[in-house]
Amino acid sequence: MNQDPSGNRFITAILSTWAGVTDEGRAALKNVMPKLHCYLYPDGHYAIDFYATIWVMDMQAEPTPRILGSRFELPGVAMGNFKNDPLRFDGRGGLHHQTMLVTIDPVPGIESGLGWIHLSLDGSPVSSLPFDVIVHSKDPRRIEMPPVNRKNPTRAASSESTFSLMEFVRAYPDDESCLQSLWRNRYSPDGTNAQCPRCQEVRMFARYETKQQRQAWNCTHCGEYLYPTAGTIFHKSSTSLHLWFYAMYLMTSTRCGISAKQLERELGVTYKTAWRMAHRIRTYLMTTDGEPMGGTVEMDETYIGGRRSIKRGGRRGRPGPDSNKATVFGMVERQGNVMAVTVPNVKKATLMPHIQERVLPASIIYTDELRSYNPLAKAGYHHDRVSHSEHVYVSGDVHTNTIEGFWSLMKRGIDGVYHAVSAKHLQGYLNEYTWRYNHRSDERAQFETLLLRAARTPAP
Repeated sequence: MNQDPSGNRFITAILSTWAGVTDEGRAALKNVMPKLHCYLYPDGHYAIDFYATIWVMDMQAEPTPRILGSRFELPGVAMGNFKNDPLRFDGRGGLHHQTMLVTIDPVPGIESGLGWIHLSLDGSPVSSLPFDVIVHSKDPRRIEMPPVNRKNPTRAASSESTFSLMEFVRAYPDDESCLQSLWRNRYSPDGTNAQCPRCQEVRMFARYETKQQRQAWNCTHCGEYLYPTAGTIFHKSSTSLHLWFYAMYLMTSTRCGISAKQLERELGVTYKTAWRMAHRIRTYLMTTDGEPMGGTVEMDETYIGGRRSIKRGGRRGRPGPDSNKATVFGMVERQGNVMAVTVPNVKKATLMPHIQERVLPASIIYTDELRSYNPLAKAGYHHDRVSHSEHVYVSGDVHTNTIEGFWSLMKRGIDGVYHAVSAKHLQGYLNEYTWRYNHRSDERAQFETLLLRAARTPAP
């Protein structure tokens, strides 16, 4: 702890060296742009958070001042106590014999105010810069938990999650709550009244406990039964609805997918059961809606699985006709949804029906140089290409980087999570990745959206 001639207390910081000074007293610090906050505490502790950009210049050089050292950036956070020795900063570089004096005014620990940074070279003052002093009433070394109820955890406002694990546990604590949710979403929003297929009008329904543990509600007027699980992916499944719901939650909460082996460990079921659950969820619930695309649409094709033919010498590029790789065709609307489907080949007779079915006329279409896209202009589309063979990947607004980014996400997920998928079941995995991509920005949680589809989508 030191004092300057004015009687104010200040902190002395010795910076380590990296830039030399030729003649003592000839150099000056210029263009100092500090971003510094000093936090003061009543017990004498302080914390300094700073970031400064400094150039060292010889102000006596002719005809103009010249730079003696390179640009110097000094980030750091310092903590200490005014009752102890002066604080020493050891950063990633500094100025030889450079001293930074921080003068606090008013007296620390009383109130907030204005402080000054006194910069000097070998004891010779150079400049003074002001900074804000923020006074705190607690010790900065003490880490305290935010004021929350630990017995009732809530999702943080900064979290990207839209439906956390704690919210799932509270909403669906057991199998009965899952069945009630399915009943309300499918037949009875109020939980009591529903449309009776025999009476052909809204009747009151009730559920009675039976020895068969029947998952059904019956009409109190005619006795007709309604089964919430009938016709869904849960139909005739001996697996608990609670486990089904949790599997759906896990598959919608991940970004790159979850393997059946991991589902087996999470749910405590057999591998065959876990695989079947994941297969039915991605095959029947995560299908695309088939809404037409418009505006600007990017198209591309990719190849998944198999091994590159030895006859081609392992070269990069489009596989030959004898390749055992699965062919996938994809389209994405910019700032919109994506569609991916397995195709037998990339001939124009194969691709054009998919394009004309999903893309509105007069839309702008960007593709690569594949000749199968030649008929697009005659079909009424505004077509432009990007020449990948000439190592051109962006030409103004013309590029296919959006669909390429989706291919990258999907392939990294398959390689890292599933390792390999068969061509027979590849479409189901494409459904899973496209469904999560298309619902990535929804206000409603993906799990809740999938749950509504489970209640309203028939499954064989």
